[in-house]
Amino acid sequence: VNLYQWLLERLDRGEISVRNPQSYKAVISEPCYVSELGKEFYELMRRAYRVTGAEFVELENNRDRSLSCGMASFVRDNRIRDMLKCQRMKYQQARDTGARELALNCYGCVLTMAATSRFYGLKLRFMPQEILKAFGDQVNTPLNSRVPLIMKVLLKRAPLLFKKIDPELPGIPA
Repeated sequence: VNLYQWLLERLDRGEISVRNPQSYKAVISEPCYVSELGKEFYELMRRAYRVTGAEFVELENNRDRSLSCGMASFVRDNRIRDMLKCQRMKYQQARDTGARELALNCYGCVLTMAATSRFYGLKLRFMPQEILKAFGDQVNTPLNSRVPLIMKVLLKRAPLLFKKIDPELPGIPA
């Protein structure tokens, strides 16, 4: 059971209700792994988003054709240029919808896109937090406020990304 399913089941049974409806228009930006979770998850996620009261629009590339935030490209090849190219494609599609906010479901997407979304005039919304706010929960430390600290730690350790590690494994010839 995922967070969205759990919350929606409680909503359907009348155990919880939306106490703080949200009012913004955002583009649904799916993470690259969402296609692995299946069509049911696509629709469950969208239903949970809509419950908040906010308006959501789709990217041209959505569901099983969704665009990556670029993190996978960067991790695979350590090439920031490829990551930025992926982001630019996603940002351009988002701006074409007329919305100026991105609804994100993935921590990696928030961290990867936090530094660049401003250049495209887009605000990031981390949807697990937005949904909890709509149900009346107070988010004490939003993920967006933690991004500078996380980025500082990552930059401090950045040289490790480029260091070739060749561990010796017992019984396996090099």
